[in-house]
Amino acid sequence: MIENKTFCILPFIHFNGYMDGTAKACCDSQKAFTDIDLNSTDINTAFNSDEYKKLRLDMLNGVENSYCTACYDLEKQDINSSRLRWNKHHIKKVPALEKKYFNKKNFKGEIEPNFISLDLRPSNICNFKCRTCNDGFSTKWQEEKEDFYKINKNVLYFGKEKLSGVNKVNFKLNEASMKNIEILYFAGGEPFVLEEHFELLESIKEKKHISIMYNTNFSILKYKGKTIFEYLKDFRSVHFSISIDGLGEVGEFVRTGFDTKIFKKNFLIMKWAIDHYKNVSYDFQYTCSVLNSFNFFEFLEELGENDDLINFHYIQYPFWYNTVNFDEAKNNTIKLFEEKLNTIVSDKLKSAILKYLEYLKNSKVTDWDKINAKKYLRGNVAHTLLFNDIDLPEKMVVINKLINTKIDKKLLSKIFGTFLIIVSIRSFIEYFNIS
Repeated sequence: MIENKTFCILPFIHFNGYMDGTAKACCDSQKAFTDIDLNSTDINTAFNSDEYKKLRLDMLNGVENSYCTACYDLEKQDINSSRLRWNKHHIKKVPALEKKYFNKKNFKGEIEPNFISLDLRPSNICNFKCRTCNDGFSTKWQEEKEDFYKINKNVLYFGKEKLSGVNKVNFKLNEASMKNIEILYFAGGEPFVLEEHFELLESIKEKKHISIMYNTNFSILKYKGKTIFEYLKDFRSVHFSISIDGLGEVGEFVRTGFDTKIFKKNFLIMKWAIDHYKNVSYDFQYTCSVLNSFNFFEFLEELGENDDLINFHYIQYPFWYNTVNFDEAKNNTIKLFEEKLNTIVSDKLKSAILKYLEYLKNSKVTDWDKINAKKYLRGNVAHTLLFNDIDLPEKMVVINKLINTKIDKKLLSKIFGTFLIIVSIRSFIEYFNIS
């Protein structure tokens, strides 16, 4: 079964729930199940929705289901996907699933919700406003959008372009669904500012066999007067995946709210925690885009950590941040990474970079993609400058060529207004399935 080119173990052992009440096959899926609303149903029931069951059957029958297009597309480019990684990680669990479900002639896709792992995102409350994020995952983005809407009433919103503000969902976990749980993963929003996250921790505090994993911006390490490590000390293990896209002015531009001084202070606290709480570990998640590809090796040098701790990713969506759409940035990135590759010690990181280089060299990009990526990027940068009263870092050579940082505010407003209108029209088309 593991050799099946469509099979993924996650829909059989894993659940991924979001703050707006939606659920996905996993966090890499590009769309949510249309027949699940976690505001009105529980996780156990949602796990066997009609679309969820069809997905499982399609996987077993060699059919590429649209919910998993992201992985299938990567594999067609000979790029390692989450599907392949999770199948490898959980390979020992496949025989039991085959015996209990797959080999039964009357199997209709229904699985007992005895989860091995849960990926839960209780709310979109966040103290950051990262360039590659949106208001669905950050209330800071929501606030900014609303402020802009006040000064530009002509901007159109369709579908999910205009959200209501704070989104929350109450994930109800019972004994049956938690019996076999091994991994509980939290993201947001920012988990460590979410009351709902700490309520969930309280409800499972007796489940000491569980490993807790976080995706965090690493800006807050206290809640109600206690360090977060005190809340987590009794679990089997606690791992922090720290999202960071650079240090200094580049990192602070890409992730609005990020402060290099606070990061370095918190990192010292993390080192202390590892010495005092033996269940704590961490790594870094660096997502390479046109905003920071040139800065990666500077980041490694300044960070001063074992490069085996770096999990290297590259952005594909939104497409206007994808380096592959900008010829100059792409060529310079290829040159830089090839020159510096021999400085990488970690085989894991070196392999990830080689995959990135392969992607940059072999991806087919249309002229339409290139033109529109520039338009969208200009709009996004104009938005940043308009609302944050900052200048672009001088290191962003390519982007500085796309937009004059000295443009007056009125022109910036027009540029961003056009950007949002384009986004809105695209959302309208997608919302009504107009081809």
